[in-house]
Amino acid sequence: MLSPFPWRAVLAKFNNGIPLALASLATGIGSIIPLILGNWLGVILSALIFGVSFFIAPTAVTAFSKKNLPQNQWGTAIALYTSIFAIGQTLGPIGAGWLSDVTGDLTYGLIAGASILVCGCFFALFQKSIKS
Repeated sequence: MLSPFPWRAVLAKFNNGIPLALASLATGIGSIIPLILGNWLGVILSALIFGVSFFIAPTAVTAFSKKNLPQNQWGTAIALYTSIFAIGQTLGPIGAGWLSDVTGDLTYGLIAGASILVCGCFFALFQKSIKS
């Protein structure tokens, strides 16, 4: 519920991939913190950072679409991203669970998930504004 407040300025300022990159990076950091700290504080910080960041990604794509595309293309662009996001939300936990089952350790699933999010961050950084 509180995530729009810290992200509002970022979403308003940029018309490129920076908001999505920052949301992906923050989510990745939030997901790896329990492994770094290894205590209850790590779990609380993880929940706060992850919770404030995770669902900003669709908002960032919506803002990008509205700033860069004609209005008649907004729905298509947002639907495409939402579909890809939904596939990731389905396959991500399956893959992390499988990896954790194979290795016998949840650590590897969390590392893989955080790594994918950080990679997504770097790809989003290359998204330039479409409008000149």
